[in-house]
Amino acid sequence: MTAHFFGGGPRGGSRRHRRAVEDDAAHLDRRRWVFAQAQTGVPPRNFAGLLPEIFQIDLLSAERRGAARTAQTMLGSAAAHARAAAPFLPCFVAFHDYVGSLAAVAGRSMQPTFNTRASDGGADAAGAPRTVVALSKLSVRWNWHGRGDVVVLRSPSDPAELITKRLIALEGDWVQRRDGAREMTQVPRGHVWVEGDNARFSKDSNAFGAVPAGLIESQVVATLWPPAEAGRVVRVEPPRERVIEGRRPFIRDPRF
Repeated sequence: MTAHFFGGGPRGGSRRHRRAVEDDAAHLDRRRWVFAQAQTGVPPRNFAGLLPEIFQIDLLSAERRGAARTAQTMLGSAAAHARAAAPFLPCFVAFHDYVGSLAAVAGRSMQPTFNTRASDGGADAAGAPRTVVALSKLSVRWNWHGRGDVVVLRSPSDPAELITKRLIALEGDWVQRRDGAREMTQVPRGHVWVEGDNARFSKDSNAFGAVPAGLIESQVVATLWPPAEAGRVVRVEPPRERVIEGRRPFIRDPRF
């Protein structure tokens, strides 16, 4: 992620600040000289032409003072809201990490379940809203998920990336790849087999094999946005001709 800073950085900001201060000082000296000449009874010939400039200086100074007061008020309000929300921050963090959260699903690998309006080129269509989903982390923590559920997991090739796939087979199951191979593959102990609903655009276990079950972080339980697609995410059982359930059940992690 690239952070874009606006304002030109510290050096540019200091230079503009010094220039503004110098301009204000020059205008102030000019106004004082005009007033001094007027008090001596011998005002300059262009005194009438300088009046608009003097009034403009006063207006600019008033605008800057008003902007400073507005910024101070906004900062004070933000600080007050932050102090009011501080006691609830641990609760929010705990809920996000252990109970559930929201996420946006990008890409076409889970069509037609998510992102039904994505373009044919593989990217989201211009102006098409991404699907926003609700995630349940308790489902994974207590092993309430099963075959056919949609889960969010860490990519086995890039741990920093989260991917959304459907759980097809559990440890001990026999699964047939999508490439049409006749032989079946058994899912090793402690692993699962995941696939995207859109085989054409999905990089899943058919490419990198079974993944450790510990990479699963949450289960997708509902679609929240767009409103036309809002609703519960249902379980879709894998086809029986591709998946043969093994004798070994999905073992719950004894640490939880």
